Amino acid sequence: MVAERDLVNLMTDPRLSSDRTIYGNVVFFRDVVFQQEAFINGTVNGIDLKTVTQDQQTCYNTVQYQTKELQDKVLQQCQDISSLQYKAKDAMEAIHHFVLAQSFPLTAARSFHSFHMEGETWLAAANLRDDSSFCTSSPLYTWDVGTSQFIPADIKITNGARAWHYFNITEGHHTRHFLVIANQALQSCPESLPADVSQLFEYNAEIKSFTLYQSLPTHGAKDFVSFRLGTDTYLAVANSEDVEGEGTSTIFRFNQEDRQFQPHWNIPTAEAVSVDAFEYNGTQFLVYANSKLFCELQTQVFVSNDEESQFQALQIIPSSSASDVTHFFLGGLPHLVVADMYEVGLAGINNYKMHIKVYRWSQYRLEFVWTQTMHFEAASDVAVFQRKNDVYLAAVSLNTAVTVYRHQGVSGFLPVVTIPAHGARGVQPLSIGSQLFLAVAQDPLDTRAKGQDSTLFKAVMTGATVESVGSMQCDTSWVNGIVGQLPDQD
Repeated sequence: MVAERDLVNLMTDPRLSSDRTIYGNVVFFRDVVFQQEAFINGTVNGIDLKTVTQDQQTCYNTVQYQTKELQDKVLQQCQDISSLQYKAKDAMEAIHHFVLAQSFPLTAARSFHSFHMEGETWLAAANLRDDSSFCTSSPLYTWDVGTSQFIPADIKITNGARAWHYFNITEGHHTRHFLVIANQALQSCPESLPADVSQLFEYNAEIKSFTLYQSLPTHGAKDFVSFRLGTDTYLAVANSEDVEGEGTSTIFRFNQEDRQFQPHWNIPTAEAVSVDAFEYNGTQFLVYANSKLFCELQTQVFVSNDEESQFQALQIIPSSSASDVTHFFLGGLPHLVVADMYEVGLAGINNYKMHIKVYRWSQYRLEFVWTQTMHFEAASDVAVFQRKNDVYLAAVSLNTAVTVYRHQGVSGFLPVVTIPAHGARGVQPLSIGSQLFLAVAQDPLDTRAKGQDSTLFKAVMTGATVESVGSMQCDTSWVNGIVGQLPDQD
């Protein structure tokens, strides 16, 4: 097809029929421009116009494809630069300080426990006592998006509550939600809550409340943890009281037949105050922190023995009146954090200036080895949490403050910020969206420590994009201009 041209040179050819098609091969001896569209069915000066048209279309398609591909690559590089800037900023992000976000009017809080359930963030408070009894209320809160506050959602009568623990059991397509409270007190409550009992609650979605599911026999319980072995669910308690001169902590197994937790194993402990569990390389670990002084059982590490269907002692970590133990993973290896509150001499407690120690799993020695000691006064609770690319540790100095550390590679944990918190006993990190919080359990009844209401602190982050990355600019206008100048296909 030959289109109109600005300069017209006329040529009369008798072979131009009424349908403006020239049949046969033609040869032009000078430039010819048609005044109207004409279809030439044949060669022109020995050139097959059909082949030329096909070659032209192929060339166009190739140029268009390669140009669009170039545009896609440039856009992808821009996205990579943006992602690199974001990652660099994350890598540089750090906790700068904390601000007060909310106060909780609790009588003698010992700990907070946060968990996510059915799309909501919950915060459970463990109240040890009120001003007259260990039988008191321990409230449960849920996060309210509208007010950016925790609001009361449920309340339970507890007996010297020390710690809550949430877990779930999946049965087919249904998930059952449980919440267990470790009750330390050894006296019965007027509300028909007997001594030596911890309570297991199950969530009832119809009434939006946790209802009592089972009472568990415990002795001065201070902590619970759940774990799974195969298809079975287990609950391990840390008992701080001896029974008939022996210290033991029970591991309960969920019985599929009567759907109750039954005592399954007894672990020898000595005034256990904390228990933690984790799985590594197919092996289940169980760790107890014991607070009893001058005993051989200090911080104990147990591992599951599948052949004998029981837990066996793996290692004893030296500690002095341990107050807490927790684990975290770093570089693919499990680590343990052990907090010591005080040591006792012949005249009684004479040293609160103790320490927090970090241990790393040795794949060569197949045990935990010491990596760091942080000198710390009267550590009553520790918690490890991750914020994007960083690992942090929050430690409570009894009745005084909460100190947050950041892991700095070979230097280990280094202090970042200290938050004054009178009457502080426990700390719970939690994330809601992009926000980081610390819930600090405090005891306002402890007048010696000038105790205050429990507090929710919000982290204020700081960080800057790496300069060499931040200076990179991404301009796609040049390739967009090329694509815009491509002729239409027809």
